[in-house]
Amino acid sequence: MNKITFPLKRRMQGPPVADLQDALQVCLDRRVLLHNDEGARRELAAALSRERPEQTYGDATAKAVSVFQRERRLQPTGEVDQPTANAINALLREWGLLDQPPEPIPKSYRVEGQVVSLVSAGVGGLRVVIVDKGVGSDVPLAEATTDPEPA
Repeated sequence: MNKITFPLKRRMQGPPVADLQDALQVCLDRRVLLHNDEGARRELAAALSRERPEQTYGDATAKAVSVFQRERRLQPTGEVDQPTANAINALLREWGLLDQPPEPIPKSYRVEGQVVSLVSAGVGGLRVVIVDKGVGSDVPLAEATTDPEPA
């Protein structure tokens, strides 16, 4: 997870808000927030998850921040200031979640297409080479043969 930044407040949008929402969701999932009220915790988690796709700091995010602040004895403003960000980051660090490298994206690609000819009806059995035409010399990446029968 990414470090929570500040200030964050209502009507803000973007990745820093999504990071906050993810952190708050983890706090709810781990029962750090509203630990004595299962129903309220589920309701708040559901509301927070509805704001997450738009990365919008709405009412649910503000409520979750206020609950976090009250339970951590911080001023319950519903906005993320430095003490609030520090408290959330301390929990994430304690859980080993802060600044973990993202899952690597596999470097695999799929190439599909058709080989056609204006001269011949069938082009089966032809050698096709995929080449990286980047900077420097061409680098062959893969080789295949066209299907014997047209599609």
